[in-house]
Amino acid sequence: MASPSPIVPVLSSMFIAYIALGVVGPLVPLMLLSHGVPAPEIGLVASCYSAGFIVGTLVLGRLIARIGHRAGMVVVSVFAGLTVAALTVESGTILWAALRAAMGLGHAGICIVAESWLNSHAGNHNRGRIFSAYLLTTWGGSALGPLAIGAFPASGGLLLAAAGVLGLTALPLLQSRAAAPPAPPANRPRMGLVALMRLSPVGIACCLAAGLCNTAYYAMSPVALAGQGHSTGEIASFLVAINLAGMLVQMPLGMLSDRIGRRQVAVSALTLGGVTGGLLFHLADTGMAVLVAAGIGLACMTSGLYGLGASQTNDRIAEDGGGDTVSASGGLLLAWAIGSTVGPTVAGAAMAWIGPAGLFFYLACVLVAGAVFTAIRMVLRSDAPRDARAAFVDLPPAGHS
Repeated sequence: MASPSPIVPVLSSMFIAYIALGVVGPLVPLMLLSHGVPAPEIGLVASCYSAGFIVGTLVLGRLIARIGHRAGMVVVSVFAGLTVAALTVESGTILWAALRAAMGLGHAGICIVAESWLNSHAGNHNRGRIFSAYLLTTWGGSALGPLAIGAFPASGGLLLAAAGVLGLTALPLLQSRAAAPPAPPANRPRMGLVALMRLSPVGIACCLAAGLCNTAYYAMSPVALAGQGHSTGEIASFLVAINLAGMLVQMPLGMLSDRIGRRQVAVSALTLGGVTGGLLFHLADTGMAVLVAAGIGLACMTSGLYGLGASQTNDRIAEDGGGDTVSASGGLLLAWAIGSTVGPTVAGAAMAWIGPAGLFFYLACVLVAGAVFTAIRMVLRSDAPRDARAAFVDLPPAGHS
């Protein structure tokens, strides 16, 4: 097995980053609410974060490839930390929206550095496990962050503390002697979203579906359950259950995709997820225990979609003779970010049209459409050879932003 030394520094950096992000994510809306900001304006601030993330995926890949991964992580993490610190200036919703957009841009850069670093160092025999470890690391940091909100009041001081932690993200990379990924050759083709769509339609479709489904699921399921009359305690139990399921399924899913193929696992997950979403739609009036069980099943099916899509795309890049993995990471994140921006809005419209259970109707439709598309592509094109398969990689739930 390859030495873990090149992997540990970036995992450590991401653990630090996601502790801070786990604080800032829920803290910002809580502070806005305490300042009397109405819900629509809070939603605007949240949307600006996603918009900034999208911009980051478009513009930061080339910068990181030019200055290197270590310097790139320093730039994006310090930039993100400064934007969090600037949130302590209480000058209105418009300023906060702009700062959250800037923070989303920095977050995208952190993800691009980490994913391209891991994809460069992982070996064919252990890629799925390495990237599952990456996901577990980010989930662990995100889970620790909110504990600070329970221990300390929501205030500018807590924001400053989170900003300081975020600014330290690059420290493990700077202290490590592990070799950074080399800069891509000047003649290596850049792998933007359009090029990735041509190379791997299924990969991009899975990344898009991940954004469309996971962000809406984790953000809107509390609204759906509350609308169905469930208590705050029941909703909390549901959220804990689906978050744990999404975390624990990553390692076996990564190993399975390494063994039998990405598209085979993807079409199964999309199909079973669509069926489970349909069950949740029809079980809206049933007991909480049944809803939790079905919710866990849906989380297990949807939480690995980005990883399957990214891995399938990297398989095609390897099969095609290689490409710029930094720009490829940016393109994959862009597909996810587009879905995560659109998803909650469309899900909310479905809930307004059908009722609270419209969330699960929406999720079922997206997943079934993805399954049909993947099945068609499997008929039209064969899989990448096993020895050319690339990395299984995933993102934490959208709520961790």
